[in-house]
Amino acid sequence: MRFFCICLLFFAVPVSRGDAADSLRIICLAPDANEIIFDIGADRYLVGITDECDYPPASREIPKVGSFSFPCVESIVVKDPDVIITSGLEQSRLNGDLKKLGFKTLEVFPSGLEGMFDAYRKIGEICGMEDKAEKCVRRIRESAREIKLKSSKFNYTPKIYLEIWDTPLMTVSGESFLNEIIEIAGGVNITGQYPRAYCRINPEVVIKQDPDIIIILHGNSNAVFSRAGWQNISAVKNGYVFDDIDQDTLVRVGPRLADALEQVYLKVKRYNDEKLR
Repeated sequence: MRFFCICLLFFAVPVSRGDAADSLRIICLAPDANEIIFDIGADRYLVGITDECDYPPASREIPKVGSFSFPCVESIVVKDPDVIITSGLEQSRLNGDLKKLGFKTLEVFPSGLEGMFDAYRKIGEICGMEDKAEKCVRRIRESAREIKLKSSKFNYTPKIYLEIWDTPLMTVSGESFLNEIIEIAGGVNITGQYPRAYCRINPEVVIKQDPDIIIILHGNSNAVFSRAGWQNISAVKNGYVFDDIDQDTLVRVGPRLADALEQVYLKVKRYNDEKLR
């Protein structure tokens, strides 16, 4: 089926549409961009999204055009969009193919808060909602600024290990926007010096780095306590292992990132408060 859909790339010709906002038709293939679209109130323009675009709940009402990794080009072409919003990495080739067909595309792959703000502005411009997009940017920027101001007053800067997957163990480096989140919240990433944004890590390295806080994003943290040698890690011994942050809330560079930042900050604050007792 995927082969059939892709073949249509070379035979389908999109129909040119007007630029009037009331007739705007958007297909969004990126979950974080989908959340931005809803945040600025432009969801009425959505005519198709991927299966992973599952938040906010109202997204369930939008027709699906396949998955993030395997969007069906047939479904995309049939919906005759004015613009298709894609992500980077594995969607880059698809983005190029859609451009060759004559479709207007917007690649949204922010690598940090400023990149996310830029995505807001670009999506807002496409939808004719620049003012609303800027208002959302100001809201999130102010939230991050307030947290950074509060965390700058902490007496202690805990070492944080953030685990995004466990088979194999995967974490984030200074190249990831999550490193920025950790720093704004008042912590320091134990793998900030790693060369790739998302990278594997040897469990022995975690033991050696001895993080003060461990944040697990892939599910239940119980396995941490049974890993050989991890019982001696400060975070494990002192009860600073957390698995209560929803993964999508933190890894999607969208409006919920402000809430995730607050949650990370509160963990660093708890660590500081208890150190001062």
